Amino acid sequence: MFDSIGVIDKDEVVPEEFTTYFKSVIAFGETEIIEDETSKIEILRLLSDKYSPGIDPTEEIAKFLKNVCIVKIHLSKITGKEAIELTRIRK
Repeated sequence: MFDSIGVIDKDEVVPEEFTTYFKSVIAFGETEIIEDETSKIEILRLLSDKYSPGIDPTEEIAKFLKNVCIVKIHLSKITGKEAIELTRIRK
């Protein structure tokens, strides 16, 4: 299946300028649902190591594994844009 996902990093409404200051990205690619339990556990452990280092996630993973859906995106294209006002600030 070919899909995309969009992420908005910033979206500040500036009423007096009739605009928004934004940063966003869209990633395109083929999606794959990871159904293999061993792979799901491995991926969840990697996430746990990143966001909860030093904490054993075994019980938490076991408790929620059946309710977790992991989608892998094989990227083919990434595009992004930002408001010109933010670009000027960086210069």
